[in-house]
Amino acid sequence: MSAVRVITEQLSSSFGDPVYCHLTVPAEGASEKAQITLYVSGSQAGPGQLGSLVYALPAYGLDNKQTIRMSRLFQSESSIENAERLAQALVKKFGRPALVGSSLGSSDGTGDAFTILKFVGQNIERVA
Repeated sequence: MSAVRVITEQLSSSFGDPVYCHLTVPAEGASEKAQITLYVSGSQAGPGQLGSLVYALPAYGLDNKQTIRMSRLFQSESSIENAERLAQALVKKFGRPALVGSSLGSSDGTGDAFTILKFVGQNIERVA
């Protein structure tokens, strides 16, 4: 039994070109706080061009309010904003650490964030 599940899917884009999601989620029985790994690109072949890579995790202060800590691991000016936005949304929605890579520019993927989050949510629910 594998500790992770890898899902690759083409999502319809509201802006014409499809968005390809390469998602790694913890397998059934894994910790509820296990990391989500997501890579979004405009290419079906997978991560050919890295774009930007961001690691984000939930952190709790003394007041017990959740904040998000982010680190830019690799930065491309055209895609960093989209990668950070997706990482932040994943941590807020699922309360898990997230490693997000994106080769989509800000204008390519911003409108598709809802579709991408819905795709991730459906696949996390399947293994929970």
